[in-house]
Amino acid sequence: MGRAKIEVSRPRWACRECGSTCIEDVPFRAPGQRITLLLLAFVCDLLALGQTLKAVSLMTGLNRNVVKKIERARLSGLYTKEGEDGETRLRKPKRQARYLGADTFKLHNRHRYATVIIDLKTGHVLWLAHSKKRQVVYDFCDFVLAEWMSNVETIACDMNADFEWTFLKRHPRLDVVYDCFHLVKNFNEKVICKVRKDKQARLKGGGRRRGGACPQALHIHPHVLCGHQEEEGLRCTRRQGGLKGKRPLRQAGGPAEGRGQEVLRGAHIPKRAACYLRHRR
Repeated sequence: MGRAKIEVSRPRWACRECGSTCIEDVPFRAPGQRITLLLLAFVCDLLALGQTLKAVSLMTGLNRNVVKKIERARLSGLYTKEGEDGETRLRKPKRQARYLGADTFKLHNRHRYATVIIDLKTGHVLWLAHSKKRQVVYDFCDFVLAEWMSNVETIACDMNADFEWTFLKRHPRLDVVYDCFHLVKNFNEKVICKVRKDKQARLKGGGRRRGGACPQALHIHPHVLCGHQEEEGLRCTRRQGGLKGKRPLRQAGGPAEGRGQEVLRGAHIPKRAACYLRHRR
């Protein structure tokens, strides 16, 4: 992407009385940036459409830090205002929200968290604060006031007991909804994983006992699952040669012939294990 170079002559003026000098401002220059007003408006439009900082930086040729500074100024103008005491404060929501969503996220991959509360219908950010304590919810309720919260019907959050307890303490009539993602995640971590580990431990433990023929056969001779594909009257006696590029040793007949098939007939083998061993062969 080519760059356009603009040369502007800016005369400098000097005061004869005090000796101070001043330079004329460039009318098409963006305040605080070394870019034009048209480029600034173009970057703001891209950011408003939801483009990432990296994508806007690649499209416009600007440095990522410049785009980040523009985005910060744009968000400050949308969601903050200067109070009477000169401090910057958040703007109160312009429209009434009926469904709210609250969640926490980690900052810069450290043990620092922030809490965000949004309007689920429009996606607008209503509250953003450091920490994930209950005081964050109290501050939000005090910010929007009780009259605004009286028209809220539902709050969606994860299974964090602090959020649910805090919202219900201030506004008991609210309906708390758990999102589907965290329900499935907790079910997988606390139910499915434990059942899988218990089943795996029982299979491994059964293989160490004499009565556990199937798990022992699977651990020591996994090729028995494919024994029906071997030539009749032959069975694999060693598979280590396959690792070195050699053909596996085979032995004909004998009293051990068909022993693997007998083990498989009386044992229940999970479908996933069968597929794995079939691909492994």
